Amino acid sequence: MNRLRVRIPAIVAAGCVGAAAASASNDLAVVHAVALMTALVVGELLVLRLEDGTGIPVAYAPLLVVVVGFTSTRVAVIVAAAVVIGAAVGTDRRGLRGRCTTSAQRLAVGAAALGAYQGMFVALGRTESVAVVLGSLVTAVVAMVVVEEMARRGQRLPSALTARGVRAWSALGATGVLMALGYRGVDGRGGTGLWSVALFSIPLIAAWYSFERLAVVTRTHRQTLQALSMATEMAGLVVDGHGRRVAELSERIAHEVGLDLSTIEHIVAAAHLHHLGVVTLDDPPAPRAPDRVAIVADVTAAMLREIPALTEAARIVDGQGRHARDLRGRADDRLASQVLKVASDFDDLAGDEPLRARPALEALYASPGYVYDRRVLEALEVALG
Repeated sequence: MNRLRVRIPAIVAAGCVGAAAASASNDLAVVHAVALMTALVVGELLVLRLEDGTGIPVAYAPLLVVVVGFTSTRVAVIVAAAVVIGAAVGTDRRGLRGRCTTSAQRLAVGAAALGAYQGMFVALGRTESVAVVLGSLVTAVVAMVVVEEMARRGQRLPSALTARGVRAWSALGATGVLMALGYRGVDGRGGTGLWSVALFSIPLIAAWYSFERLAVVTRTHRQTLQALSMATEMAGLVVDGHGRRVAELSERIAHEVGLDLSTIEHIVAAAHLHHLGVVTLDDPPAPRAPDRVAIVADVTAAMLREIPALTEAARIVDGQGRHARDLRGRADDRLASQVLKVASDFDDLAGDEPLRARPALEALYASPGYVYDRRVLEALEVALG
């Protein structure tokens, strides 16, 4: 956030200087191109954060204005320049390779938006009417979503079409369409030029701020869970790092078996807290006691059920104390409990010793078939690489 406070005013100031210099050419289109390129660069720095920590850039909204307001050649120049500048001044910490990947992704989204808009506009007869222009813009938004999803899949990132992601795309798409309609008008009438971009950027900035606050809350929630998971470790009731390792491994396994992000969040919470109930026992069972997992799971689940936000985690922890054959309820709930059970039992055997990973995995495979779900074991093997 502090970096943005410095970089965004500097970019806006540079854009104003560039627009002022362009005005000397008496070509209004050049001035607008510089202004919109500045908006794209600023939009690259502002992203709507999703549940997994990735984001969708605000730049996708003014991109629609560029697509409808300029020729194909100028669109290519504006978008390419904005992408290069955005990569140079951006806050991406993934290094040169990561920035190149992001730049290629932004160019692909821009090309998809341009191609979809012009293709639909031509298909509808090039008629300057509200229905045709609006339909072409909506097609461009759909193309952007499709290309973004394909790029994320190519990078092995989770889908952005989650509950929060759908809201982000709705905000960006609706605002971008309004910006574009306001900028160009319909049939040469009703256009307000750059004022439409400035006007509709206000709710977009508000949406960005809301997503940032939500991301902070999510991050704080996870940090709280991590702190609670350390209580049993500091008391010597669980080996150090068990909660963190199980949470990370559970998350990877859950992605491999195809669970949705909401369920994965509940699994991560359950993984951090699945041993918390042991601190309430006057006589905790021995680490190798055969019924230890079931006893601790029952106590922990009873604790978590008292907290409304953790009822789903309680259900997962409760199932973790049972064999695969004994689980009831929804398929996703059974699978989530098995993910936690497999990750926890694997860490009990392997800990943080890489050399023990293969024997631990073989031990889980050698267990009776009713103990673990085979799909989860295979997902564990993939997650371990």
